Amino acid sequence: MSALLDALPELYFYAKDRYSRFVMANAAEIELLGLSSLEQMLGKSDRDFFEPAIAALYIEEDRQVLAGERILNKKWMAPDAKGHIRWYLSSKIPLHGLDGSIVGLCGLLRDLRRSDLEQVRINAACRELRQGTRSISEIALPISASTTSATSRTLRQNRRGQRFLCAAMRRFRRRYHSPAGRKGFSPSAQMR
Repeated sequence: MSALLDALPELYFYAKDRYSRFVMANAAEIELLGLSSLEQMLGKSDRDFFEPAIAALYIEEDRQVLAGERILNKKWMAPDAKGHIRWYLSSKIPLHGLDGSIVGLCGLLRDLRRSDLEQVRINAACRELRQGTRSISEIALPISASTTSATSRTLRQNRRGQRFLCAAMRRFRRRYHSPAGRKGFSPSAQMR
């Protein structure tokens, strides 16, 4: 599983236990935190990597997820390891043990770079059209002027990557949450 997630460098993946301590991460997440290995991250929480105010926000969101809430596609403004502020699209879901209880959470971040920000603008414009707050003529010109063919290619590639990751996560869940796949599964064994 980690090999698959390492092959998608535009996605930052992590898993945490019930105490918001990291138990797994892909190479992109490790690098995002300014680390060189997973071992430097294991057992630590956001408090070890971020300023107290930011860490408190992340941990509060973890508590919501550990209570059973799914947080999907939430926009976060956050610093990277070098202190640069970036926008991320964040999703977190609870991880369930064999008995159905919540044992942790996993999260995905996607860096909202220019092409993604343009896609967000396009989505917002579509919402405005559906709600009737703006007309097509007010929206079409600014979008068509800002969307280049290179941006369109990038957006198509991002959507393909998202579909690939979703399919991989479904296969992972079927394998480890089906009765046949439950035997011998432990997150620590999968990280070795």
